[in-house]
Amino acid sequence: MADLNPKNQKLDVQGRSLLLNSICILLNLIGVFFIVKGFHISSAESGSLYKILGFSLLFVSLGLLVVLKGIFLFSYVARALVGGLFIVSGLIKANDPWGFAFKLEEYFAPDGLAFDYPFFEQFTPYALHLSILISVAEIILGVAVIVGGKIKLAAWSLVIMMGFFTWLTWYTTSCNDKQIIAMELGAEFNRQCVTDCGCFGDAMRGSVGRSLTPIESFWKDLTLFYFVLIIFINQWKIRLNQVKENWLMVPAALIVIIFFSWVFSWMFPIFFSIFTILGAFIVANLNIGSMGKPWKMAIFTGLVAFIFSLYTSMYLPIKDYRPYKIGNNIREQMNMGVAGVSEFIFQYEEKATGKIIDFKADQWEIYTDTTKYKYHDRIEK
Repeated sequence: MADLNPKNQKLDVQGRSLLLNSICILLNLIGVFFIVKGFHISSAESGSLYKILGFSLLFVSLGLLVVLKGIFLFSYVARALVGGLFIVSGLIKANDPWGFAFKLEEYFAPDGLAFDYPFFEQFTPYALHLSILISVAEIILGVAVIVGGKIKLAAWSLVIMMGFFTWLTWYTTSCNDKQIIAMELGAEFNRQCVTDCGCFGDAMRGSVGRSLTPIESFWKDLTLFYFVLIIFINQWKIRLNQVKENWLMVPAALIVIIFFSWVFSWMFPIFFSIFTILGAFIVANLNIGSMGKPWKMAIFTGLVAFIFSLYTSMYLPIKDYRPYKIGNNIREQMNMGVAGVSEFIFQYEEKATGKIIDFKADQWEIYTDTTKYKYHDRIEK
């Protein structure tokens, strides 16, 4: 049973020191950033230093949070991050259900995920249904962790979902690594690796200019899984938000949503989130039988997300990130708007030896000597 004493609740949230716990949480977030940065290819020689700093900050800050009883406070930060990101991720998938369905079909293909796990091939006919289901589920779970509704069910669902997606991006990464090794050795690789997890649909490619690589997707999921575990650990303390908590959690989650809206150059997620969360609060207070507030909020959120997904699956995405969207030049999009660069190599047979020699175009003074060379072929690179 929840402790209703305000003093005890305040102590439970703040821990032994609000200031020190807040500093530890900040250091923990910095540590997570350094760890991810250390494993990224861009770090090169600095990677080891980032890893040492990152893991040191992570473990020290976690230890201090346990001592200072600040893990529960950390769960508020994790809920804002996870909730905001899940709403954006689900909304981008719901914006283009067919695009995500095609990505699922890549996984379910006989030479994709089904190559090692044939069980998944049977889901191919239901790719669109799963696309809509996953996007709606992500939005519902995002709202649930923000408002603290049915948090035990939400926490378990998040752990299962993130556990699966983290494994899936790891599998995709390992597949691509095996393919690269096979190409370097000149060996045959008779399967198809998914190069883009489709986590954000075409939104990243259409806004940032490229999608996450398989290893980046894996680290994204691993980081998100870490924050999900923080929520999971604290699920027994988290309750449906009180009014004061809503004034804290909703704006905090909106900051996360605003950030990703800026990244994707799409302001719609902000308005969608405000409408959905406010609508969920209103519906929760309606007298609808004996149904609890969390279930009312979940049903309203799911209904709004489903209607949006249904609309975009029948028509066009609200924000079209696809390379072949209306107004785009498909020929330009085939090469990302960058004109191809080609070079002609002229092959001539040396009459004295019969050897085929390659010449560049500007070496015409040599290969045009018909007493020594005979034309053989022209190759475009």
